[in-house]
Amino acid sequence: MPIVATVSNGTATYTYDAAGSKLRKVSVINGVTTTTEYISGIQYKNSTTAVDFIQTEEGKAVPNGTSYDYNYYLGDNLGNTRVTFGIKTGTAVLYQQDDYYPFGMEIGRSVNSPKNEYLYNKKELQEEFAEYDYSARFYDPVIGKWNTIDPLAELSRRWSPYNYVENNPIRLIDPDGMMSTIPGQDNNGVEESDTEKEAEKRAQEQANITVKADESGNSTDNGSSDQCCVTAQDHTAGKSTPKNPKNVSHLTYEQRQRIDRITKEVNDKLNSELHPSKVKFAPDPGRIDALFPENALIQAGIIVATDGASAEAEEFFAGATYTSKVVRQIENTKDLYHGFPTSVDGFAGTFGKVSTKIGGDGTAYQILELPGSYAGKTGTFEYIKDASGKINHRYFNVQ
Repeated sequence: MPIVATVSNGTATYTYDAAGSKLRKVSVINGVTTTTEYISGIQYKNSTTAVDFIQTEEGKAVPNGTSYDYNYYLGDNLGNTRVTFGIKTGTAVLYQQDDYYPFGMEIGRSVNSPKNEYLYNKKELQEEFAEYDYSARFYDPVIGKWNTIDPLAELSRRWSPYNYVENNPIRLIDPDGMMSTIPGQDNNGVEESDTEKEAEKRAQEQANITVKADESGNSTDNGSSDQCCVTAQDHTAGKSTPKNPKNVSHLTYEQRQRIDRITKEVNDKLNSELHPSKVKFAPDPGRIDALFPENALIQAGIIVATDGASAEAEEFFAGATYTSKVVRQIENTKDLYHGFPTSVDGFAGTFGKVSTKIGGDGTAYQILELPGSYAGKTGTFEYIKDASGKINHRYFNVQ
């Protein structure tokens, strides 16, 4: 966040609180000083007592004598303000109309009065140097990049730390300059309009994975209907696990190659249709069995080898809790190595292998391992639980 921004005809000086919220902007352009105060959605201009406007859910309320003129914003699917209008005369009055190039540079603006600066993604345009304030960073729509590096750059290592929404502004937005997401979702892929019950249902649906096995424990590749379905919720509730799953505890090089090829097919399908943070894609089990004959858990680009239910794995997760560090890592879904879907956890608690090790300080700890593949990479999902029952390590160890 800039403190002082210098342009050819003046400066803009910013003041923030300890949390990074903008409190004041003092703009000196061509010798004219304009002071703007920001207080919890209320803006004052060149005054600490006379309100300039109050932000509302649908626009803003502008003082008009002893009352207010309510301005409304009409936006597009990305939240860009396209039309600003008021109704102080009893009918709709057009105040402003805005159009944009994909990365936010304005094509043209039709402005009456009062002027609205909350435009692209409904972020405030800094007229002094034509950049948008996204809280964590300022964005330059002319070049389509941020003016400072990504605060979470370590979570998106294949992208430039200055990139804007992974160079896909038609599909994605960045609400606060920290991480791109699909409009209408938070950074975890949950719909903002979801109730708690709907969010729980969505999580349960995402955890559903089908496992194919016949009564004798042999994999089926003839498309038979002898299937069972296990979810993380089933596991925690103590429900039955698949019958006699075939032993595939050790993956050969050829098997890993098959997993990688299948996963690539799945991910290519996902990337062509939906953003990876919002997908639930289950290929035809018969086709998967034909390519990978052993039992496997397959969902949204995840393939997890099974080796029968394990009582030790179930006990590993019973009563255990994640540390706050692990919780934060899970929420960063762009982190391949820590933010893999929580549906894996339920199956790790069914098919994982648990062993006890001694740390360098002489303290014993448990480690649970589950071979599998995710996002085109093959490795082992690892969980470490300390003596107090806290899981302080959740990691996809790529081979």
